[in-house]
Amino acid sequence: MTPVSAPRPAPSPTRHVPSTPLPGAAAAYHPRPMDLAAVTQPDPVITLDGGLVLRAYDPEADLPEFFRVIEESLAHLRPWMPWVADHSLARTRDFLAGRAALWASGEERSYAIVLDGAVVGSCGLARYDDTPGDTLEIGYWLHPAATGRGLATRAAGALAEQAFRLPGIERVEIVHDAANTASAAVPARLGFLPLPERRPAEVMAPAQTGELQVWHLPRSRTAPGGGAGLASAPGGDAGLASAPGGGAD
Repeated sequence: MTPVSAPRPAPSPTRHVPSTPLPGAAAAYHPRPMDLAAVTQPDPVITLDGGLVLRAYDPEADLPEFFRVIEESLAHLRPWMPWVADHSLARTRDFLAGRAALWASGEERSYAIVLDGAVVGSCGLARYDDTPGDTLEIGYWLHPAATGRGLATRAAGALAEQAFRLPGIERVEIVHDAANTASAAVPARLGFLPLPERRPAEVMAPAQTGELQVWHLPRSRTAPGGGAGLASAPGGDAGLASAPGGGAD
């Protein structure tokens, strides 16, 4: 799969999308009942079926494994992810060290994507300078060996559900380069709607075109109860988008 990339300066949940088409139909799921009035932050640990867990980073404990995963994914990420050009151990350390403050501020909530106990990628919810106040953007990327299993779709669906539990969030977006056609599979599968007009952007990675495709999911298209009634396919996606944790910041 190819990453959904956007012109963001670092490895955070920015633009990301899978590189291979997603086959098959998806089954809808519904959020667990909860007291939405008490929610101010997304869950730091999200446990999904099949050994898949999304969890907030531990800067010291995750550094060796996360750096190795990035190193093994560089060729896969380089065409779409601008931060790859400046990747280093020091930048990865700085990236992880900054996660807690960004989480607390609501600017970026970054998660390690963990499968059967091993880190296989990164994802997150982010709000950038040009993001409307009622909107959060989902980003993600996967190690190439973890693609094709529906992990990016499941991670993005779980993050959308978390986003709609937060106060004031009325829309979730996924943004990717217009040339990254595989990226469209994840948001399309989850019921996101493509905006008809593409957004201009500075070219910052080798395969970028300078045009971004924006997909959005309004709260009105989600299941009752504040979560996302999204389609969650059991496999076949490419897991690359630009997400928080995409490397060294």
